[in-house]
Amino acid sequence: MTPQGVVRKHSGGIAVLVRETWANSIAVWKTVRDGTTIWLCLGNAFQRPLFLCIVYATPQGSPYANSSLFEHICQKVGEAMSLGGVLLIGDFNARTGTNTDFIDCG
Repeated sequence: MTPQGVVRKHSGGIAVLVRETWANSIAVWKTVRDGTTIWLCLGNAFQRPLFLCIVYATPQGSPYANSSLFEHICQKVGEAMSLGGVLLIGDFNARTGTNTDFIDCG
């Protein structure tokens, strides 16, 4: 599979390795230029496509932190759910503090 959405930055990021035998069943659906999310579409193995969102949320206080990351993810989850299933994985560097520990996408 040809690398797509390659982003160079000073810290963190996402790497995706795909077994060659799965390469025809997996496609990059969406990427974010800052390297915080990569969306893959797993299409041929299921009745409906499964959209896999791999996330790297930079730690709070990092100069690379994206304050709108979770709003962006929520928007894309809604879009993907209209097309198939959704699975979110990765390093969210969760910060619940006084906020709820979930996002209401409904």
